Amino acid sequence: MYLLKSFVSFKDPKKEKKVMGLMSACDVQAVDMQNVGDTDPSKLIVMTDRIEVLSDHPVLKNSRDKILFLSDSETEAAKTDSNLEFFNHILIVRTEPPQEFPADKVLSIINAVRKGGLTILDHLNPGAVVREFELSISEQRTWFRDELSRYIETFMGALPRPSQVYAQYATEIQDELLMNAIWDASQVRATMSRKELVKLAPDETVKVKWAFDGFRFAVSVRDRHGSFPPELYRKYVTSLFSPDARMGLDMQNNSVGGAGLGLFMILERASELTINVAKGSFTDVVVVLNFSAGPKAMSKGPKTFQFFNLGDR
Repeated sequence: MYLLKSFVSFKDPKKEKKVMGLMSACDVQAVDMQNVGDTDPSKLIVMTDRIEVLSDHPVLKNSRDKILFLSDSETEAAKTDSNLEFFNHILIVRTEPPQEFPADKVLSIINAVRKGGLTILDHLNPGAVVREFELSISEQRTWFRDELSRYIETFMGALPRPSQVYAQYATEIQDELLMNAIWDASQVRATMSRKELVKLAPDETVKVKWAFDGFRFAVSVRDRHGSFPPELYRKYVTSLFSPDARMGLDMQNNSVGGAGLGLFMILERASELTINVAKGSFTDVVVVLNFSAGPKAMSKGPKTFQFFNLGDR
């Protein structure tokens, strides 16, 4: 018996058929426009590349999960649209040149909305071991940087193209995520100097995780605030996948905040960026770096951005 139902609508009929097949594989029953009106919105998953599809239909716009899925050239459609906040989940996949339909990413997001976001292990091959830490004082960032460098050095010999650049990228990304969690995520500290010592209360400590699966390294940082403004991820999404590198400079000039510019820098280096937000509870950011690619190839490889609005949890 199907517990969830789905409404799937894409401009490309072949893509629509593939997504519907994957929904069925995940035990999610597809419904068409004629029958969607009789569907309980709390048990309905909508996946589409039509940003306008939610605006006028009462069941669709109130559905349990609304997923915007764009791939390759379709990402251009997001640049001029200001209604991304209609969706509580976003999946964007960009490859150069365009590759085959990313079935693995679609399956991943379907299962993620069912269980509530993606964890660090969801991004890696089986067998990866997670190391967990907690930050309570801002000056611990130095320890985290040094310890992560040592950790990466332990498996450097197993990589096809060993390079110190991997440790540099990983530590810089981790530090950016930590600064966002300590300062930017807090309304109280957002305007403070990042040189000022911060001691976090027990209910504000930051959770950090590392994992490596033999090819890819992942780091996740979780704060206890649960805030990520729609205007920030909208600006990020519409700028990130532009082939024009100058869009990155536009972000800086338009002042979307330190977190926005930092996230742009992160996915320039990373292969995957996932943001899970539970309003008022936590924001968990997972970044995956492909260490099987050479350092120069990392910025040109496939990019995946996923955003999950988990509501009040």
